[in-house]
Amino acid sequence: MRTIKYSVQGLCICIAAMLLVSVVTVAAQEMSAGAQMEMARATLSRYVADFLTEKNVSRYGFRSLQEAQSARLGEPLSVMVVGLSSLKEYREGSKTSSMLIDARTLWYPVLVNEETRTKLEMIVKDSILVPGEFGGIRAPERIAAARKMLPRLIERGALQNLKKTWLVKIPVLGADFLYLETGQGDYFLPAMENPERLKLEGEKLYRADELFLLLQGIAKEIDPKKVM
Repeated sequence: MRTIKYSVQGLCICIAAMLLVSVVTVAAQEMSAGAQMEMARATLSRYVADFLTEKNVSRYGFRSLQEAQSARLGEPLSVMVVGLSSLKEYREGSKTSSMLIDARTLWYPVLVNEETRTKLEMIVKDSILVPGEFGGIRAPERIAAARKMLPRLIERGALQNLKKTWLVKIPVLGADFLYLETGQGDYFLPAMENPERLKLEGEKLYRADELFLLLQGIAKEIDPKKVM
């Protein structure tokens, strides 16, 4: 387990999510991608209408309540997680899928005029799609910046035959990546602030093997007893 620190507004939004669960829940397996998007849009509208005010709206990346009311959702990313023990035990050549835990979460960028201001998560819990966390500014901006790099990487030939993109989180390192499945293999692109603290370059593509071996050295220095 890891230590989770909530800001006051973050805690309020988490409580708000629990309140919304009783109002907005649908069996996830019965929903198409379009239906999931419609439910996420309804959840965003409820958050904005019921929990944002002129006093707190800036904490969620908006300049005004009116701007928040005009926000829309971008295309979601499915979220995967890599645990500390998996990093420590990684063996070169292992399949990327063996490292990933499905967080059963859809991560939606919240947009105003094509700019990412914050994020909304929708979570599959007990086979039901329920509202998750809403909020955060810097992390969504960094993830959005990484996504905007993809067309440029494809254009210059660094990425070919891109099949699917996921958001991968390594909570123990406070790290986010875009995981890119291509016809030439699996790649990771850092999508976080200060990747240099992990000896990574922010705009560099890493093969899965390369990344996990680099991070393994850092992971081995972490005492699991001191990680919540």
